[in-house]
Parts: sequence; C-alpha cells; structure tokens
Amino acid sequence: MKTYNYKLGSNRGIRNRVWIEGKRLSANGFNRGTRYRKITSENKIILVIDSNGSLGVAGTDTRPIIDMCGQNVAEIFNGHERVNATFEPKKITIIGGEKA
Repeated sequence: MKTYNYKLGSNRGIRNRVWIEGKRLSANGFNRGTRYRKITSENKIILVIDSNGSLGVAGTDTRPIIDMCGQNVAEIFNGHERVNATFEPKKITIIGGEKA
C-alpha cells in the first residue's frame, strides 16, 4: 500500500478534477478498459475494481487514465488544493490533502 499526493485540477476552470494516470494504476489492476465502481462519502472517494462497475479506465495500454470531475468531486474536496491517493491491489482511496 502506497500513498501519493496529487494536485487537484479543474475542468474548464469550473469544477474540481482528480486525474490519475500511468504505472501506478496498472500496478494495482486498473488497466485500460478495466471496469470499476466509485464509492463516495463525506470526505473520500474509493475506487474498487468491479467487472459490473459503471465506470471504466480510459487511456492506452501503456498509459491508463482515471479522470473524475463533477459535482460530487467538488463537494468532497471543496477547499483542497491537493488530494492523497492510497493504492492497494484493486482499490484506490482518495482523500483531501492540503487545503488552500
């Protein structure tokens, strides 16, 4: 289990965006095309690999991408500049990090 810090971006300068890409994803089973589900709570988002999940990993075989933006991301990480993502096999937990 490893935790990495990511800058919280924005989509069109309006909504918060969490963008994760690359080897960290594939090392934990999140390859291009992998289905997963998103579990949200008051202060975190958990991504779990699920063959029946409604979401899928984008990108390429060598550079998988998870891109999350929208109202729930904005609400959960409101006031944060960064997020901390903890990677485990078949699971990623994202919590708010550094605040503005």
